[in-house]
Amino acid sequence: MFEVINLKVDTKDEAVCICGNPENLTLCSGCKGMLYCSKDCQVPDWKKFHRKECNLFKMQQEQFI
Repeated sequence: MFEVINLKVDTKDEAVCICGNPENLTLCSGCKGMLYCSKDCQVPDWKKFHRKECNLFKMQQEQFI
């Protein structure tokens, strides 16, 4: 079994924050793979989910560069 990962980052026109907000998006400074509209969205997501995936996602991106 394998998983296909799309490493293409959505353009700002297509992207939304995890809360659904499409405005004022900034990339995660670690992996450049997650978009957040504010610290209010980034901090809780980091603690619950993104922390575990950030370094893995960053390493996967570096393999394809």
